[in-house]
Amino acid sequence: MKRLTKLTIISILAVSAVTQAKTTTLLFCKDISQPDLKSLTIQENSNIQQPGLLELIEEHKDGSTKELYAMENDYEEGWIPMSPNEGTSRVLIRKEGKWTVAQNKGDYRVFNEATCVK
Repeated sequence: MKRLTKLTIISILAVSAVTQAKTTTLLFCKDISQPDLKSLTIQENSNIQQPGLLELIEEHKDGSTKELYAMENDYEEGWIPMSPNEGTSRVLIRKEGKWTVAQNKGDYRVFNEATCVK
């Protein structure tokens, strides 16, 4: 009877491992010059049923995370909308081969550097 119980547990663990989502990180950014952000991750997730839709995961300095969505075309073009900071919209953009965070402040657009790796 003990042997049957162990086999049952192993098969349940194997099924749950197979059904887990497969993610592929496309871009990871840290050292972001933003007061609230610790890191950004853009990834493909096999659980997302819509083709071309990517996850943007913002990790905040307070330990919280926020999950947003972006289109694959936006990533390829280098223009990914992010969550606003204190009412100011911001976008992760690729500018001259580097990723930066752009914010509109009044009549000006401010660019803040980020260390990003593919």
